[in-house]
Amino acid sequence: MSGVEVKHQYSEVFNGISVRAGDSVDPLHLASVDKVKRVWPCSSSGAPYPYTHKPTGVERAVEELGLSGKGVHIGIVYTGVDYNHPELGACWKTEGCMWQYGEDLVGDDFNPPVGNIETNPGPNPMDCMGHGTHVSGIIAGQGPNVRGVAPNVTLGMYRIFGCPSPSGISGSSDDVMLKAFEMAFNDKSDIISLSLGGDSWPDDPTSVAVANIANKGTVVVAAAGNDGAGGLFTASAPAVAKGVIDVGSVNNWNYTVVDVSISNSVTSNSIMTTLSTSIGS
Repeated sequence: MSGVEVKHQYSEVFNGISVRAGDSVDPLHLASVDKVKRVWPCSSSGAPYPYTHKPTGVERAVEELGLSGKGVHIGIVYTGVDYNHPELGACWKTEGCMWQYGEDLVGDDFNPPVGNIETNPGPNPMDCMGHGTHVSGIIAGQGPNVRGVAPNVTLGMYRIFGCPSPSGISGSSDDVMLKAFEMAFNDKSDIISLSLGGDSWPDDPTSVAVANIANKGTVVVAAAGNDGAGGLFTASAPAVAKGVIDVGSVNNWNYTVVDVSISNSVTSNSIMTTLSTSIGS
């Protein structure tokens, strides 16, 4: 066919061909060719930005409103960051680097849950858990594989977790958290990000501290925790503090779990089934 070039042919997992067609070629004409069952456009795939940021409104903020985080300072209090990652600047406190403030408060061996309460800070807040690097990518990943919500922000990282124990146990302590909160506030963070917490109440010292920070005009965003399935009063401190943006993940479905017991003369098994019903508006 004139104006059509076959690029690829497929037969193992897909029965079809890929073609390059000029602007003069009508896709409807291609679809009418003998033995052609269906025609699709050739979509491109890359960073997850176009899809993942669409339902949250981030795409509109970036593409339509031109908001990229430029001029905003975000202080992250967490496990540190792999600042050598190419999509996170591959730099630390150099001119033009996204990472301009923060430090290691604890060192690799600090781990209160297993009795290691002594701090021995390193020169930089390098992440040995991965969580802080993950959070940093959500905030400011610069692509091509991960594009963050605000890729042009200025970041600080305050490392308050050491490396996990051989069995995977890790943790921090209130006193170290309080020190990090104060440092992030004193370093003029516009937003302080806290993907951490524990079971407690608004009168917990960490909750009181971030409530005071929020009252002074700094935005504090904290994780609600991972225990929502336990019911009421399972949100973490300091996310429960007054004035703090408490963030958790939810699904737009009602789930009814039915425990069905099936028995015969040999075995007795319990099967868990899930019935879903959409929440209407």
